[in-house]
Amino acid sequence: MSTLEDIVIVPAYRSVYAIGIESETIDHSNEPYIEMDAVQRKFVIQGVSYPKHPKEFFSHVFLWMEIYSLSPLPAQELSIELKAFNSASALLFIKLFEMWLS
Repeated sequence: MSTLEDIVIVPAYRSVYAIGIESETIDHSNEPYIEMDAVQRKFVIQGVSYPKHPKEFFSHVFLWMEIYSLSPLPAQELSIELKAFNSASALLFIKLFEMWLS
């Protein structure tokens, strides 16, 4: 039986662009839609990935993955539908895939 100490709460992560919080000064059109929701079993990356500051953009995803890795689901699937991405994003996707597989 699980105790309260055994339970890891993983909040859903959605990129700022995905939830529609947009600012006139920030262009989110070059950022991918990312949704990581362990409760709904929804792990999605789609669109294009040319963020101006890729390390900062993906830092939230990596933080989510670090928390999720403490108590991952037994069966999981990551859906990726990218139309285009730059080399900086490619390097960060490799890191993300490594985290996903470990």
